[in-house]
Amino acid sequence: MKDENYIPIGQDEPKPVKAGEYAYVDDANDIICRLEIRQVEKTKVTLDTKNCFYILQGNRATSKEYLEEAANRLINLTKRFLGGKEHILYIPR
Repeated sequence: MKDENYIPIGQDEPKPVKAGEYAYVDDANDIICRLEIRQVEKTKVTLDTKNCFYILQGNRATSKEYLEEAANRLINLTKRFLGGKEHILYIPR
């Protein structure tokens, strides 16, 4: 990480990120999720949120079935408590 902006939830100013860490970066060069657990101010869910983007990620030991089950549970809980509908962008094969 070098030129990307990282503003953790609850912060107003960018914070440094160590070289070699991985992150999801948007087209504005803002880190939207760091190390899949460090969430950012830009993408936090609030009462005004209209769209959510979930990332479910496994590893070599994670089965496709486990990820599908987790995705379905997350979708169902979101719809149950918040309404809406899902649009799945990618399913690993």
